[in-house]
Amino acid sequence: MVLAISKNILTFKFNQNATILKKHFLPKMNLLLSTFVCLCLCTGTMFGQTISDENSGIYLVSSLDSTKKIHLKQKGTMELHYEFDFADSLIESKSSYLQGKIERVSDTTLSFQTWSENTYLTYYSGIETDSYTQYTSDYIKEIRINQIECLQYNSPVRESFHGIGNLTASLGTIAAVLVAPLVSINFKNGDFNKNRYYTVAGCGLIGLAVSIPIIALTKSKEYRLLEKDADPERDYWYLESTIQK
Repeated sequence: MVLAISKNILTFKFNQNATILKKHFLPKMNLLLSTFVCLCLCTGTMFGQTISDENSGIYLVSSLDSTKKIHLKQKGTMELHYEFDFADSLIESKSSYLQGKIERVSDTTLSFQTWSENTYLTYYSGIETDSYTQYTSDYIKEIRINQIECLQYNSPVRESFHGIGNLTASLGTIAAVLVAPLVSINFKNGDFNKNRYYTVAGCGLIGLAVSIPIIALTKSKEYRLLEKDADPERDYWYLESTIQK
């Protein structure tokens, strides 16, 4: 008898929770996913219309397959990592990370319009330092390609989706951690609305779960750079320009 009553109670609670889930949680989940998809489609369409015809004339070309090319769009994000080639009695190594865009390319050098620069120094004594410089006007650096470690690049559309993913992750985290408990507390009598908490926190967690693969799949890609024909048997990338010098 007791077991039968317990079973009925459990069945009732399960059905009640399922009804609440279906009534409150699923519609909000569908709304969240629909809004996210629409935002992504609108953003992709916008960038496709405004940037698809842009022609910077600079390409990354695979050393193993010259037909494999990546067009470096000027509105994409670029970060250049290169090592300084110098002799110093105190400094062991010096490297920089530049953010900006490539202006011109030759067989052995490139001109890089630099917006910001992080510089790292390693001394023979073991001390390491770093500095950050923000450039307010056009600042062009001439860099030898054989000094470049790698180029990180993200196309405008991928960068847009990456930003949407980061925003969705932030909003989802805020909703699950901060908003859900606050809107579920009745500050007059101290009651806690569990159903409201599960609904808001669940929507936040769904947003976070959706954003994680988007962020991972749309982050900047890294390309190892060498001069053209530097080593035909190695898998690397070289720069090719159709701009007349």
